[in-house]
This record gives sequence, structure tokens and C-alpha cells, in this order.
Amino acid sequence: MQKIEFISNAILIKAKNRFEKSSYVNHHKVGKPFNGSKYTFEGMFRTNNDYIISDSSGHYTIPITSETVKTTNGKPSIEKKKPKIELIQVSDLKYDKEIFRPMKTGHAIDYMFSTEGGIYPATNYLIVGDPGIGKSTQTLDMIAKIKEKDPSRKILFISGEMNQIDMFGYVERYPSFGKIPTLFLCDYLDENPKEVIEETYKQGFDIILIDSFIEVQESIQASSNMTRTQAEKWMIDLMIQNNKGHNDLKKYTTFLAIQQVTKGGNFVGSNKLKHNTTGMIELRYSIEFSGDRYAKVLKNRRGFKHEKIFFSLDGNISVEYDQKRLDRDEEIKQRLSKEKEILFSEEEKFNQIFGSGNTKKENEFENEFSETQTQQEI
Repeated sequence: MQKIEFISNAILIKAKNRFEKSSYVNHHKVGKPFNGSKYTFEGMFRTNNDYIISDSSGHYTIPITSETVKTTNGKPSIEKKKPKIELIQVSDLKYDKEIFRPMKTGHAIDYMFSTEGGIYPATNYLIVGDPGIGKSTQTLDMIAKIKEKDPSRKILFISGEMNQIDMFGYVERYPSFGKIPTLFLCDYLDENPKEVIEETYKQGFDIILIDSFIEVQESIQASSNMTRTQAEKWMIDLMIQNNKGHNDLKKYTTFLAIQQVTKGGNFVGSNKLKHNTTGMIELRYSIEFSGDRYAKVLKNRRGFKHEKIFFSLDGNISVEYDQKRLDRDEEIKQRLSKEKEILFSEEEKFNQIFGSGNTKKENEFENEFSETQTQQEI
């Protein structure tokens, strides 16, 4: 069992409180903690990828979990709580109408996030793609346009990579980015990023852009002595809480999280992160069209009208979407769909005239006849 020597004061205080309130210490009434007695709080230890707190003797340990500690033959034993099962009937649920009012940029990208157009509150999206493809630029442009179209919306950018000077250079090219409230995590190297993020989220926002999820996760992991899995779980749980409006303004917060990919182009993150996201948008360079940039929907529970949109960062004010190419692609899809319908219709007419193959009615008759024959045999 390895003792943790370097730990933030906030975590240590929580550990001491956990020890003082533990069922084992209270059950035996062994005096006040920190008074030099046998059961005085000793510190935090790490074992089996879990964190525990221990008394000075090192014999009695109390996990920092929701588990309770009971005594068996004078020694503590852990009793795991059984999960509380609650079955939900969706028709009984009630939500604020605001949660079903999408946030719109006023551009074609809206129809990648929902069939109705726009990003819905209380949703979470991962933005993945090639290095340098423009993930930060495109998403910053989106939340800036959302704010411009509806000034009542509260937006936030959390930068885990850029500092203030980097961002200032960005604003020189894209002036609208300068109006986005930004939390630079690099400004809080001497603080606990976990507490900084908690206090920031508490204010309440309509949409929060995280750049990048893995960078913020690693900052929390290092400063709070968490494992990678624990840090990721903490971030996901906090996102879900804010999705449900658990903040000062009761905002049903939406999260856009930029996530890195491996050299092979695979998504970095666990299945838990994938399952707790509404959708995933991929940004890539086109091989067929000389490296043109495009955004593509990989999944979206809210549906989408446009699966793929080409965009450009050549403009000096904002991201430009190739509307002409999009309209042309949509026209081609509709034309192919009509041609397919015509082919099926002509095939049906041909079969009726020349008797080659069965018509739809003939197939229905044959199915009914075979079923009757089967029943008679039985």
C-alpha cells in the first residue's frame, strides 16, 4: 500500500472528514480524530487503483466510496450498497419547454446537429478529426454565431491548450472570438483545476466548448491524484449534472468537446464517453477533392439533414460553408431517389404485362395460400 505524499489540501480535508464520519470510528467511539489516539487520521493511500484513508496503525482502512464499513469479529469489513432501481415511464416526465428550443447559427451546419436545425440544450457532442483541420476554429465560430443570433444565450470556452496570447492571435483573424468568455486553465496552475471547473460550471451556461477534453482530463488527473478513468468519469458526471440544469441559473447546458485522435485516426476515450454523448462530428481532409475540408456526422441521436458539409477557413471573418456544393449534392440525391422509384415502377409494369416474375398482389396471394396449406396440414 503506497502512501500519497503529494496531494491537494482540498482532497486531504475531504479525506479527514470522511475518516471522522466513518461508521467504524463512530461505532467504537475511539475518541476525537487527530488527538494522538490509535485511530488518528494518518493520511491517504493508494491500492488497487482506488484511494483509501487510514488510521495511524495502518490496520483499519476506509475506502473513499459510497460503501459503508461494518465490523465483523472486531475488524472492519466493507458492505457494498445495492443499486437502487427506478423504472421510468416517459409519459410521466415533465420538462421545461426551453429544453426543446434549439440554438442556431443560421448556417448549414445547424442541420448536422438535428433534423430541425440547431443544437438542442442538454446534449453533448464530440468533435474529432485530423490535427490542424480546424476543430477549434469551427467550434468557436459556431458558438460565436449562436451568441450573435441570440444574445440571451450564455456561452463559455474552456481552453486546455491555448493561453491568452495564443487566443489574442486568433481574435486578430476572427474578431467574433474576442467576445467569447474564456476560461484559460493554464492561468490556474497553482490552483486545483477540478475546483475551478466546478465553480465555473456552477454559474450556469447554455453551451460550453471544451478544447480539448483529454487536455482538461489530464490536468484534473495530475492535480487531484486521480487515475485516468476516475478523471474521465468525474468530467462526464459533471457534464450530466449540468445537462439536467443543476447550476445557479438552472441552464440545461450543452457541451461541445473537442477530442483528439490517434495516429491511426481512432477516437481517444472510453466507451463510457462515447455512450454519454448525443453525437459525434468528424472533421477530415478530402482525398478526392485536393485536401478540401469537410465535416461529417458519425452519429447523432437527434437526427440530421446534412450528413456531410464542406467548409473553408480561408475567410478572414468567419468559417465559410460551401452552400453551392451542398445544394448540388442534395439535388443529386433527390434525382437518384426519383430514378430509383421510376425503375421500380417500370419493373412492376413489365412484370404485369409479360408475366415475368410476380406482382406485389401475386406475392401476397401466394403467402396467404401457403399459410392456409400449412394450417390444414397441422
